[in-house]
Amino acid sequence: MTLRLRIAALVALVAAAFGAAGGARAAPAPCERATDGTYLATDLAVAQRIAANERSGGAVARARSTIEHDGVLASAAARGDLTAVHRELLVLLYNHEHIVRIRVSRGARLLADIGGPEVLAPVAGQLRAGGRSVGTFLFSIQDDLGYQLLAQRLVGADTVIGYEGRTLLANIDTASARLPARGAVRIAGRDYLVATISTGRFPTGTLAIALLVARPSAALAREPCPAVRADALGAIARRVYEEAIHGPAAGIARAAIGASAALPSAIDAKSSSSVAFAARALIATAHASRLQVLVGRRVIADVGSRAALLAPISVAVADGSGRQIATVLLSIQSVGGFDEVASSLTAADVLVREGDRQLAGRRRGPATLPAHGPLDYAGAPFEVSSFAGALFPRGALTVYVLVRG
Repeated sequence: MTLRLRIAALVALVAAAFGAAGGARAAPAPCERATDGTYLATDLAVAQRIAANERSGGAVARARSTIEHDGVLASAAARGDLTAVHRELLVLLYNHEHIVRIRVSRGARLLADIGGPEVLAPVAGQLRAGGRSVGTFLFSIQDDLGYQLLAQRLVGADTVIGYEGRTLLANIDTASARLPARGAVRIAGRDYLVATISTGRFPTGTLAIALLVARPSAALAREPCPAVRADALGAIARRVYEEAIHGPAAGIARAAIGASAALPSAIDAKSSSSVAFAARALIATAHASRLQVLVGRRVIADVGSRAALLAPISVAVADGSGRQIATVLLSIQSVGGFDEVASSLTAADVLVREGDRQLAGRRRGPATLPAHGPLDYAGAPFEVSSFAGALFPRGALTVYVLVRG
């Protein structure tokens, strides 16, 4: 063996020993045929977390506590006063606890049942008065349409909700296509992956919710399976971010500002104190975290939280003639709140950074992060996906989603 060959063999031997000791991670195999199943399972897990949250999340616990501690309702149930029970249930239905349906019974006798017709995820509880049980209740904080919209906006999935073989609600026309419990289907020239969730129907029974997600591109099959999961969860984190800018809460905020008469009046009067007062009132009605009022580029009022907030929503302010006289910039979501929601839904490590400075995250990430690809950190392999966003009132942020390899 020549000297050059002996040196090459020695280098190869050292490299192999170093790799075996854990100094380098071998390139993982591409996901290939497992891509569709990996992608679908990732989206399905998120859709299941959304459904589970409608049965046992924080909003459910708060609503149940409110009902359990409603002395007026318990007293009316104890007396069997149907009118009083119905009246108090209406109060509960519209008290901003997100209750969409509630029924109260005393023994086998149904006292009242009010709310929407197609409702899922029933939760039970007891009414007590004087230390004894005087009735039972069943309630839900989500209807079929609400879940369908959440699955569409956050998971990117179309849904077909069925009960005992009958379709109750669908936002995709499946025509004559037969949906498998799990698998693939082609509808109107597009390929979808299908999985099914079972959840409770109000007041009894089981709903079958078919989730249809667009089949990922063939190029994704060349990535390792952890990267496929990172791609799917990164897309979900991005949808959570977009929800804070274009979702229903943003629409409520825009409507509140558009309906305000006090703000344009104060701007026309050139009264700084009146503008600030109107802005503070809008913080509450628009459910905003922070709000700025600008005339041209000049900020004439700035009220609300000074925590790091997500991207500004811009709303024009017009006077009585329809002429724009100012602009309101507002944010309805803190960076920390976004991170909490995105982390909970994805069950991944979501880190939000402004340059090198970490603004939010359940763990302190490494000093530098790749925009995409593998990462060895804290003794474990991860795959990373990321996207760029904006801070309020200006500035840029990057959201990183770290998925365990």
